[in-house]
Amino acid sequence: MQQVKMEVHVLYRVPEHSAVKIFQDYAGEPFDSLIAPRVQEALKEVAATHSAEQIVKRREEVKNRALELARRKIGADFLVVVDLVLYNLALSPELEAAIEMKMVQEQEAEKAKFTQLKAQIEADTAIIRAKGEAEAIGVRGGALRSNPDFIKLQILQNWNGRSPLVVGGGGSNVLLSLEELSRRAAPAAPRTVRPAPTAPSPQR
Repeated sequence: MQQVKMEVHVLYRVPEHSAVKIFQDYAGEPFDSLIAPRVQEALKEVAATHSAEQIVKRREEVKNRALELARRKIGADFLVVVDLVLYNLALSPELEAAIEMKMVQEQEAEKAKFTQLKAQIEADTAIIRAKGEAEAIGVRGGALRSNPDFIKLQILQNWNGRSPLVVGGGGSNVLLSLEELSRRAAPAAPRTVRPAPTAPSPQR
């Protein structure tokens, strides 16, 4: 059986029109004989609809429902219950351990779900990036084939302001012009090689 122990503070006030009757019926001290029993009844009725775990997690909700029920039992016109304060909630060690284990399991499940979602997002992103790179390569290749000046633009965009220096045979330095770089970087145009005509064999 699940058991929850708690302490309750009750904040109340006596309306002016009820002061005389409360003094006559309760000797001016309505708490022990009126307020406390009704509040306990209200808490028991509300707690009966919640598990011990729910009472701990939803303390404010339990308090509000018990407060509303206590007000109806006492009578709002006779005596006003302003608020209830629930504190020192205590569970049995076995119940505390069970609740803690359940919370750990829920956290692990949420973590696993997050990890799976993250992996899926990363996989989708990688696919999108690969498609984008493939399309970019296709566009770049098409531009190179259709417009040789595109190579010059690429060289200018990546130029650091210095003339390219190439070390030739014998250690001599050769400065290459932009035109020369373009010719070297441009893909070779396809050429059709035709066989050379052959002379007819002499007749014997």
